[in-house]
Parts: sequence; C-alpha cells; structure tokens
Amino acid sequence: MTGASGADPASRSVTGAGGAEPASSGRRADGAERLDDLAAASGADPALAAALTARIAGCKALAGDADLRHDVQLALVVARLELPAIVRGTLRLAASLPDGVARAWAGNFTKCLVLAGEPRKIAPRFPVARTEGDGAVAWVGPGAARDLDPLRRLLRPLKTVGPLALPDVRVTLDRAHHGALAIEGRAPDRGATAPPRAAVVTMATAGLRLEEYLVSLEHTLAEASLLGRLDGVFAIDLRHEGVLDAPPPAAAYARVHKGRPGDPVLRLYATVVASLD
Repeated sequence: MTGASGADPASRSVTGAGGAEPASSGRRADGAERLDDLAAASGADPALAAALTARIAGCKALAGDADLRHDVQLALVVARLELPAIVRGTLRLAASLPDGVARAWAGNFTKCLVLAGEPRKIAPRFPVARTEGDGAVAWVGPGAARDLDPLRRLLRPLKTVGPLALPDVRVTLDRAHHGALAIEGRAPDRGATAPPRAAVVTMATAGLRLEEYLVSLEHTLAEASLLGRLDGVFAIDLRHEGVLDAPPPAAAYARVHKGRPGDPVLRLYATVVASLD
C-alpha cells in the first residue's frame, strides 16, 4: 500500500534519501565497555541504569566466547512499512539463526541498519535471509558488516521527516515462538508458572524518526527473542507511547540506550511484558 489518504496506517510506502548516514545502532566489539560507561554516567536515572546494565549482561551472556573482533550487522530493507510483517519476520529470523551467528550478533548488541529499497530487486544479487509482507520488507544478514558494503552502496538509507504516528497492532504468530535454543545462558525470565500466550511490546516514539523507530524495534524483538523472553508466545501486542518513564516491575526486557539531544542521559525506548491473555 502507499501513503495515500485512506491507506492502512500500519502499511505505507517509504523512500530513501541520498547522502545521509544510515540509521543504525549497536557497537563494535568494544561496545560493552562503552555501554558500561553510559550506565555509570553521572546523572543517569538509577532505574534506567540498572535496566541498561541488565541488557549489557544479557548480551554478554549470549555472546559467550564468540569472536567479537569484527562488526556483525543486520540490514533491514524496507519498500513499504508493514508493521506486522516486520514483527513476524524479525522473530522468525531470530529463531532461525545458527548458534555462532546468533552469539556474534548478540555480542554486537544486535547492530542493524535500515535501507529503503525493493526486496525483489536485491534478491538476485544479495543473500536475503527473509522476505515478508509480499515483498514489503527483507532482511540481509546478520553477518560481517563489511559484507553489507555493496548493499549500502546500492540502496539509500531510509530517511524520513515529521512526527511518528503509528497504530497499535496485534500480530498473531503462526506458531508458538522459540528463539535460538542452542545458546548457552539463554533462559526465560518470567514469574508466571504457565508459559505466556502473548507479549506486550511497548515502543517509545516521541522525537524519533521512522528509521530510528525501526532500529529500536529490531533491537527489542531480536534481543528479547534471543534471551528467551518471548518463548511460547502466540501473539505480539505492539503498542506505542510518546515517552516511557520506567520499566514496569513485570517487564521481561527493557531497551535502554543513550538519550537523544535534549533528553536525559539515558532513555527507555522499549519494554516487553509477558501476558497470559
């Protein structure tokens, strides 16, 4: 679908812009040390610092003894914004990763970039890991960041303007989700005795461009999946709020990272709460 009047707000066309740096996040092999410094920064909210420390520890545990001397990165290629397709595809990708790839990507804090392009046009030339939404979105990698250089030269980084206005959506999965089970140290973190049936993923949107939001969504779903926080769920309730103040006590995962200019030192970008509903 296009962005014309009357289009589904969870589905619209996107375009790229030349000359801009791609939206990306994550770190090189020294990323943990940088994030450790961020968590210990003067003026950081204690609750958010604790959540960031937990995120760092989780990714370190997943990485184990993986070789982290090189960047490992994922590319999300977007022709049309299809939120359900992005949610399903990210979870399916995370569940399908070989052990070594999952470890290295987690050790790079699920680094990703977002490019604007047509998946059907890149498929003959690049190793597309998944496509979803009838070709609306595709994933290349995760793999060595240098291997993505030809794709980055071919496609423009996604570049948008204006405030985000995204709908809340329930995304039903075709089967109960399970992440990369072979990773040592990965275990569900839930207080309920029964496996959750759904997970509420709440994303912050205030001040973010679409490309920044998509990077945050990819991090959130990938890390929560690899950590086992989404095991057993049949649905994702994707919700949006302008600003998230603090992780709720029942949060199974919280994505905390550096605040944007004008924000406090740390900002809460997403939370995941398991539900029996």
